[in-house]
Amino acid sequence: MKTFIFDFDGTIVDTFDSTITILHSISKYTSHNISKEYIKKEIRTKHIKEIIKDFNINSAQMLLIMWRIRSELKKEREDMNSITSMKEVLNELHKKGYNLILVTSNIESTVAHFLDKENICVFSEIYYKSGLFNKNKIINKIIKKNNLNKKEVYYVGDEIRDILCAKKSNINSVSVTWGFNSKELLKEENPDYIIDSPQKLLEIH
Repeated sequence: MKTFIFDFDGTIVDTFDSTITILHSISKYTSHNISKEYIKKEIRTKHIKEIIKDFNINSAQMLLIMWRIRSELKKEREDMNSITSMKEVLNELHKKGYNLILVTSNIESTVAHFLDKENICVFSEIYYKSGLFNKNKIINKIIKKNNLNKKEVYYVGDEIRDILCAKKSNINSVSVTWGFNSKELLKEENPDYIIDSPQKLLEIH
């Protein structure tokens, strides 16, 4: 059975501008007081590991930044919107009998509230608070638990780390261009599929 494993932020829900605002707010209290425009450019055109290195962010600081982002997004969950036509495409994939699974680094209450608000009830399993760079471990667990054929598993995400994750788990990578990383950056990692609209998910065979 064909299985689609979805990332959440930037892939299903539009949290890009909110995340930029939060990061800009954080930067005001550091030695890197930078503009929103600069932050947008960094996120769109660089791998997150490059950004961490460029700004000399240690592990403790990274955990604090992630906690702050999750906490602030929780406050804004009423205003979160799904990517245009994503809800309809998810429902269509579900009607076709495909298995849909969600893996996210966001917190359960935020994700659950959004899915309830949008009336999205298509995911057979949801995994919360995954790390930035270890989603492949969760995906491997999903594959083993459900006895999935890797050739029929597609990981849908909006960042380079999602492509690398799919490659580590030896499954198909589907990169979406409406999220955090630019289309040009995504292309550099040669995903199996790169799509410009949710409807293109329906054409994947």
